[in-house]
Amino acid sequence: MIHVMNFKGEIVDFISQADNAVIHAVHKRDINERMETFDFTILSERTTHLQERNRIIIQDKNGQYREFIIDRISADIDGYTEVETVASYLEDITKARPYTPGKLEKMTTKQALSDVLKDTGWDVSDVTEYGGLRTTSWTSYQTRYDVLLQLCTTYKMMADFYIEVGSNRVDKRLVVLRKRNPLFKGKEIEYGKDLTGLKRTVDFSEIKTALLCVGPEPEEGKKRLELVVKDDESQAKYGLPGRYNWGVYEPETEDQNMTESRLRTLGITELNKRKSEVITYEVTAVDIEKEYKHEVINLGDMVRIKNRDFTPPLYVEAEVISEEYDLISKDVTYGFGTYKEFKESDLRSSFDRKLDAIRQKLTDGFSNVNTIVKESLEGELQYFEPKILKGDTPPDNPVNDLLWLDTSNPKVAVLRRYWNGEWIKSSAENAEDVGAVTREQALYSDLSNTFVNLNVQHSKLMHDAFVTLESEYLVDTDIKAEVNSKLNDTIGVFNEIKQNLDSMTSETATIGKLVDTQALFLEYREKMQTLYNTIENAKIAIDERFKLLQSQYTDEKFNETLNNVASKLGLTVNEDNQLVGEVDVSKQINEAVHEMTNEMLRDYVTSTEYQSDKNGIIERLDNSDSERKQLSNQIADRVTRSEYENDVEQRLFNSKAEVLIEAEQTSNRVSKEVFNQSSKTLERYTSEFINNVSTGMFFNYDDNGNIQSANIGRDGIKLKGDRVDITVNKDFNVLVNDVANKADETNIVNKLNLSREGLEIDVNNVGIRGGDSSEYVHIKNDEITLYGTYTRDWASVTETNNVFTRLKDGHIRFRNNDKDRSIYISDLGISTFLDGSPTEASGTIQFFDHLYDPNIRGLTIRSGAGVLGLRSEGNKIVMEADDTVNIGSNKYSIYLRPFANTRSGINEFQFYVKDNTNPKDTDGVLLFGELSDPSRVAGAGIRFRKQGVRGFENVSEMEPLVYATNNNGDIGSGSFYANKLYGDWTTKNTNVYAMVDNGELRVTNLKGYNGGNPIYNDLRAREIKTTHSYAFSNHSGSDVYFGVGYRELRITANNFWNGGTPQYQDIRFKNWTAMSHEKYKYDIAEWDYNVLDVYKNGLQLHSYKVNSEASTDYARIHHGIVLRENSNLDKFPVEWRNGDGFDGNEIMFWNTKAIQELVFKLEEQNEKINKLEEQLNEQTAS
Repeated sequence: MIHVMNFKGEIVDFISQADNAVIHAVHKRDINERMETFDFTILSERTTHLQERNRIIIQDKNGQYREFIIDRISADIDGYTEVETVASYLEDITKARPYTPGKLEKMTTKQALSDVLKDTGWDVSDVTEYGGLRTTSWTSYQTRYDVLLQLCTTYKMMADFYIEVGSNRVDKRLVVLRKRNPLFKGKEIEYGKDLTGLKRTVDFSEIKTALLCVGPEPEEGKKRLELVVKDDESQAKYGLPGRYNWGVYEPETEDQNMTESRLRTLGITELNKRKSEVITYEVTAVDIEKEYKHEVINLGDMVRIKNRDFTPPLYVEAEVISEEYDLISKDVTYGFGTYKEFKESDLRSSFDRKLDAIRQKLTDGFSNVNTIVKESLEGELQYFEPKILKGDTPPDNPVNDLLWLDTSNPKVAVLRRYWNGEWIKSSAENAEDVGAVTREQALYSDLSNTFVNLNVQHSKLMHDAFVTLESEYLVDTDIKAEVNSKLNDTIGVFNEIKQNLDSMTSETATIGKLVDTQALFLEYREKMQTLYNTIENAKIAIDERFKLLQSQYTDEKFNETLNNVASKLGLTVNEDNQLVGEVDVSKQINEAVHEMTNEMLRDYVTSTEYQSDKNGIIERLDNSDSERKQLSNQIADRVTRSEYENDVEQRLFNSKAEVLIEAEQTSNRVSKEVFNQSSKTLERYTSEFINNVSTGMFFNYDDNGNIQSANIGRDGIKLKGDRVDITVNKDFNVLVNDVANKADETNIVNKLNLSREGLEIDVNNVGIRGGDSSEYVHIKNDEITLYGTYTRDWASVTETNNVFTRLKDGHIRFRNNDKDRSIYISDLGISTFLDGSPTEASGTIQFFDHLYDPNIRGLTIRSGAGVLGLRSEGNKIVMEADDTVNIGSNKYSIYLRPFANTRSGINEFQFYVKDNTNPKDTDGVLLFGELSDPSRVAGAGIRFRKQGVRGFENVSEMEPLVYATNNNGDIGSGSFYANKLYGDWTTKNTNVYAMVDNGELRVTNLKGYNGGNPIYNDLRAREIKTTHSYAFSNHSGSDVYFGVGYRELRITANNFWNGGTPQYQDIRFKNWTAMSHEKYKYDIAEWDYNVLDVYKNGLQLHSYKVNSEASTDYARIHHGIVLRENSNLDKFPVEWRNGDGFDGNEIMFWNTKAIQELVFKLEEQNEKINKLEEQLNEQTAS
């Protein structure tokens, strides 16, 4: 289940599930967050090999091996240890040598990925997909993992990492780039089967229907660009008429010259993102793959989620973006993302249309069947009823219109009709009869079309192959032979396919031959892929060869060689490195010299031919010369040839052959140099043979630094070279004899070789020694050694030590055996590391170092396992740089201790980065206090939020944030104390607490307390909630105004509008004064109609109870009017109604008008009563 591997690549432990040592093991992957971890809990007694930062190997859900590195170990008192690991590719690729600012130009996916993975221990997987030729660049120093993530963005792909294991070791660590293309493979999560939880949330809070777009800050003196974009359709859907939901948008750009058109385009794009609601889903499903093998879910798949019982019915497609795999129970928990919702009506529309059509046909068929049968019988029964005769031979004595079913063809029976002596075919016999094609024709057409496309690919591949084979830089014969072999294999299969297709037509093709040809297509693609890989290897070899030739070439060498040729022929070299001579289209110079002296005979012959243009520029030059020199003890022959071509490539060839004959030695030497100025390359070839009576025969061949040599002499046969091929035709025996190579007082080997190149002395044993056994100097061959006892003062300490000094191999070594230490001085610097073991060494001062700058040599001071100290006893230490000063720590914090010896207590600053798995959570911390004290009692700090990963920044999350912390850097654990705090105020959780002790929270102008005379400013909020019965008080000494925005002031319960059913509450006050001055009114007219008639005929009063008083102590019967949902059913004057309530002021004055009318009626009645009384009195009196 779990393999443990040390950093030597050795498997040191295997933890099986049968061991019952692991109680928890979970492998987590998330393709959106690019996160992969493996955490497990194990018995502490099995953690012998888990106490170091070893590597862990497991198999994931699909059986693929994955590698992790132990990152954190936590053991408890119960005997269990929790082990947390991180993916090894993060460690290997991130910590490889970083990239300097640069770019990867016009590379395929594999080429770019191969460059990134160089020297990381990881290789490119063969299944990496092709993403075209792309260019990507970066302007700052980047880790290789950052560039790898940048490749994912450039090629629009996602990366995956896995390993291949062999016999007790890791064979390969592979990285694959593939396009993120989630496919639906049939998995449906359905309610009632495996869907256990579903929550759909619709958020309207962030909808914007209009944006104020603000351009970047312009140059000084110019007006900042502003414009407005709106969406009326969204406004009609989500907002009130004319009242847009506004937002502000400011593009993140440094383009100070942004045009209005560009800003409007960006604003419309941003508004399209904000103008609709946000829908989120939470899905919980059960993994049923163990019971139902076809119910498979893999990371990156597309699944469908269905719940018809949901309201409305839910149909969603989602991508599997994460998985948690339990290695013990084999259970898998999946995470989903990238949801896409479908309406049931859209999904069923096609099905419903077809179902309606079927139903319509059934309806039409049943309703019309009787009519159809009746009409058919009436129309056809007037003729005789036809008969069909069946057989493989025609019937005897046929009559016209006789039908015969011909069964002579066992595959297809054909209906034939007899007419005037001929059997006429009445049904289809072949596929052509009905316009169809046969299986053979369809397959032949498909293969022919495929071959057309294959022919194009084949032509391109052949061109690449021939260009590669004909390259002058392909000198590796093995690779060239492999390319030829794979090319011949591919051409052979291609020709076989072509031959098969040419040998048949759509009519003559047989299914057997077509299937064989189809198999050849598959074989061809395998051959083509193999050839492609071989060509890529050849191209790599060509690039390496070309780089080698370029490394040997310099302009100085070319100019020197060209000037030598020019000086021999009386020509000159201009500033364009062209030979210039007298104007002559063609010229030939021949010269012969014979020279004789008492010591020497010399013959010299030279021939020169060149062509020039009208300007005297030499276009072509051939120069050859030969020389024979004869001395008393030597004969030397030399032939040289120089060729110069001033064409497109401007090349210069120098060839030379030499023969030297001496009394005891002969030597032959042939060399050639080819300069190519356009490609900046230099090719060198040297072949040499020396035959000497002392050393035997020596063969040497040098091809641009690839030295191949052979020596045949008294010491036997010696072969040296990068490639030595020995072909044995018959039995071949190799005999190796032990040879004692020694040089002593009787065996001294000397060699003296005098040649034209100079004097070479090879002395195997020369020794010079002086002194005694305790103090001496010894010189031998290339080594000088000294030994002695010395007394020295160092750092105010006097010591006597035995010191051994050695000068050898380009360095000086000082060795103190008493203290087991050495120091080396060489052209590279001063070091203590040549002894090998870093634990016993100290450090290095390295000159000409490229560790921190690959282009400019610098000085680097290193320490091994010990401390690197920099101390000034009586003065300051100054660090000054023209560029940046960089201070970094790979594993631990950075400490600063000012006034270390002059302040009481421990006072130190600590810089460090939080250790979190996700790179976006590695916040930076600056602490001060007693930080190195084990108790860590006192201290405070600030913490800087990061919340981002380079290349994948979520701008909405990357808010610059600083925390006040305790001495452990915990978020929200410290406090800020200041005179003033500038900026906005945001809660860290849900509420914001303004802590005031026996005082008030006051909002003033920028002067604050202002010496006891504060100037108060406004306070604006959506809602003010109070918890004391004294909810509001005013101390202005003047009137108090409540502004309600030209609407109503409503007193309700604390649930306010309550979804359209507000619960209104009582209001109690001393007096009520309504504004009724004429300055507040218009269209003033007298009220002249009678209201008593309305009261009598149009007013209905009711008794009722109020919903808000139900189940309370205040429930009672009320009396009054009732407003109906349909205002036409109201039984009161229409003027009384105001929305869902009545206008009390209106009712009061209606009552006043009614009282006034009653007063008039009362007076009128009183007058009538008075008259009646008078009449009665008069009658009584009479």
